[in-house]
Amino acid sequence: MTYDHERAEGVLGPVQTLAFGERTGVLPPKPLCGALPPQNADFRGLAEDYLLSRDLDPELAFSINGWYPAEIEGIPRLVIPATSANRENRYWQARDISGGALKRWESPHGVSRGDALVMTWPAVSLSGANKSPVVCVEGPMDALAASGEGCLAIAFMGVTPPPEAISFAVQLIGPSRALLVMDADQPKAMVALLEEFSAAKVRSALVTPYPFKDLAEADRRSRRAILAGYGVSP
Repeated sequence: MTYDHERAEGVLGPVQTLAFGERTGVLPPKPLCGALPPQNADFRGLAEDYLLSRDLDPELAFSINGWYPAEIEGIPRLVIPATSANRENRYWQARDISGGALKRWESPHGVSRGDALVMTWPAVSLSGANKSPVVCVEGPMDALAASGEGCLAIAFMGVTPPPEAISFAVQLIGPSRALLVMDADQPKAMVALLEEFSAAKVRSALVTPYPFKDLAEADRRSRRAILAGYGVSP
């Protein structure tokens, strides 16, 4: 399957550039396909139901961003490929969609995370008319929620991203603005990230998705209201 943000060179092709608002951002290659868990289409319906239950768009996840269902160690999961400046970094995360797993999230064993991030793309074409900030969040579901409102989003896959991931995010954001949407239960993490961005001269703002824990917990109307005051225009 070829996704909208891939180019003719394929998933192993060179780093691409993409005009987005007033900046030129970097579109890194997707992870090597052979490193990802095999798809299991039998769980497509289960994955769709999971996303819909969180007011997230399955087609945005599957067709635009390349997420897919798989069975990992007997558990149905939604695989979310990460992206990296290093082609040898083969990282991914996979969310339990059965509701019965002891671990909600799984990741590859014995693979260093390094600079890996999850990037999500909106369904709309990114053009010079779109000057929305890049939304930075903790988890992939929050990123997908932001992209559902027309934003390019970056998920750090955790509370304390490694320095390489922060540096890569700074590279991706470029001269654009960053909107950091913190998880309500981890406020210090995003404050620390804001300080890192400020030191790197990234124009940033910090927002709390009150009264929700995070962006993905909010319904779509509330997400739009949370983001609208910061220049996000779907």
